[in-house]
Amino acid sequence: MRVKNFRTVGAQEQFIDLRESMTIIGPNNSGKTNLLQAVQMFFTGHDNVYGYTVEEDSPHGKGARTSIVGYFEGDPDEADADFYTELDKLYGLYGLARPGSSVALYVTFSQSSSPTYAFFPNQKRPSDGATQTAISRLQKSLVVSLFGQFQCHLIPSEKSMRELVDDVLTPFVRGWWWMSSHRS
Repeated sequence: MRVKNFRTVGAQEQFIDLRESMTIIGPNNSGKTNLLQAVQMFFTGHDNVYGYTVEEDSPHGKGARTSIVGYFEGDPDEADADFYTELDKLYGLYGLARPGSSVALYVTFSQSSSPTYAFFPNQKRPSDGATQTAISRLQKSLVVSLFGQFQCHLIPSEKSMRELVDDVLTPFVRGWWWMSSHRS
């Protein structure tokens, strides 16, 4: 992931490699938690479920635009074939061909704090209105599909044991119980 202009992460882009396990080391108040919150914020989705606000999350308020880029690698021929089939349709709407299995997804936040996701942020959209609509729908569907493959949980270190049980453990147990009781 690449993070820019998020909380204490300024215009100097920060890179986080999430392919393997990692350890983030640094002094207090150096931005370790903010990097992890940027990862979580990447997964906020179109509904902004993690509550990004320009006032709190942009390092300079309304003066800097937060951008987070996630890079994904999948299996276009097997497990992820459906996703790549849809992604190829998106490439086709732009008149492009997919160069490989790597996928980059960009999110920026507007001045009204709304997330905007794009697979091709610098690619000019076709001028045809129907094609623009198809691109928007397909792109949104791909983001939802991609995010459905992940769960992102940030557990702040300042939480008490009671808060950890209430805010972290209980939702997992409820989700597991609901899924277990509704299996056919």
